[in-house]
Amino acid sequence: MSKSVSGFSKLSKSKKIDWIVEDLISSDSVNILCGDSGSKKTWIGIWLAECIANGNPFLGFKTKKSKVLYVDEEMGETSLGSRFCMVEIGINAKRENEVICLSGAGFNF
Repeated sequence: MSKSVSGFSKLSKSKKIDWIVEDLISSDSVNILCGDSGSKKTWIGIWLAECIANGNPFLGFKTKKSKVLYVDEEMGETSLGSRFCMVEIGINAKRENEVICLSGAGFNF
């Protein structure tokens, strides 16, 4: 006996996807970068954030210029700000649109 997911056919006929990063990130999604320690998640995340904020391609994928909220749970504001500056210099970002950053470093529950 097989069961089908109720309403699945409706999902396939839903509205066109509004891509922020072509075929990777949609406007109605929340995205998290995961990986081993030292796997360059922060650098990739910052690069991605800057590309989206300024509407520049990311790894050859088109982006739609959008507001970006970047949340980091480990790095302090000084280190995170320094990395953003390094990426901006590296990709020649014009700082037309800043990325909003939140750092949770040192916050204990």
